[in-house]
Amino acid sequence: MTISDKPLVSVCIPCYNAEKSIAETLDSILAQTYSNIEIIVSDNQSNDATREIVRGYASQGVRLVENPPVKDGDGRIFGAFDNWDYALSQGTGEFLCLYHADDLYDPAIVEKEVSFMLAAPDAGSVLTLMRRVDENGNLLRNVKYRRGVVKLDDALFDFKSFLHAVMEHGHFVCTSSLMVRKKIYQQVGHFDENHFSTAADLDYLMRLSRLNKIGVIYEQLMGYRISKWHASAQIDKGRIKLGDYFRVIDHYIELLGLNKISEQAMKMHTLHLQEDCIICSWKALVIGNFDASKKMMLKAGGWRLSKKSFSSSFGAIVSCIALFVKVVFLFRLDRIVCRMKR
Repeated sequence: MTISDKPLVSVCIPCYNAEKSIAETLDSILAQTYSNIEIIVSDNQSNDATREIVRGYASQGVRLVENPPVKDGDGRIFGAFDNWDYALSQGTGEFLCLYHADDLYDPAIVEKEVSFMLAAPDAGSVLTLMRRVDENGNLLRNVKYRRGVVKLDDALFDFKSFLHAVMEHGHFVCTSSLMVRKKIYQQVGHFDENHFSTAADLDYLMRLSRLNKIGVIYEQLMGYRISKWHASAQIDKGRIKLGDYFRVIDHYIELLGLNKISEQAMKMHTLHLQEDCIICSWKALVIGNFDASKKMMLKAGGWRLSKKSFSSSFGAIVSCIALFVKVVFLFRLDRIVCRMKR
């Protein structure tokens, strides 16, 4: 297949104050084995050297677009998800990729995603698995996907099967590896930060799965960067309330119908919820927010906790540990059962 025969792929990279990582990201995109690519960087009014760095790649075909600045009193808020939308809107290719300015991409990711999409005409989008890297691009402790994730029978999911997979295995795909057909992008709508806040990306994937099947390549084809300047990591670090992820899942459980959710998916979803509540409860306890710690522990449910358990910080600590041990045990038990069934 010559370059003229290959579908054009638009690699859309939203960014804000990404001077520490954008060059590495662009280098990894420019090193792709797939040749028919346009690279678009959408800058959300950075106040560091991001734009100057990106302009330095202009001779290599990288196009910089800038969002109009937000002025005081104009009533417009242009957040991160707005910039994701804007970046995708600038793509002219048959396939649009939403890649991030602080992540690293394997040389074959675009080629493998295009091959997947060409082989699966009923797929509207495709994602991959990821590995974690540090500020310097070095591999961190590798992501341990649950056994069921890498052995799922289907690489294509409809809405019901995708919802079940996420309920059982968590948010196992990485949004910053997304490739979507432009015609599907034009139907799905914007990232809905107003309703789903930090989990607007998961809501977006759910809506994609309702339009067309969503594909997953079971390879770690990107490095998801974990660093002190990583926005998501900073938000999660200080979070002491239930994650927005659960609001998305509950919304789509209601849309599908609770009677259509499998017992296994519901059980695992409950365990994920309990785990998140325990972590939030512990973080609240560490910073001395005793009321928030108590609220999150009681919200975990599935454990007979009396109010006397929270009559002292010691009692709260014991309760956190006890419920954590229970949840870990149930996760382990489920893993053993899955292995026995195979």
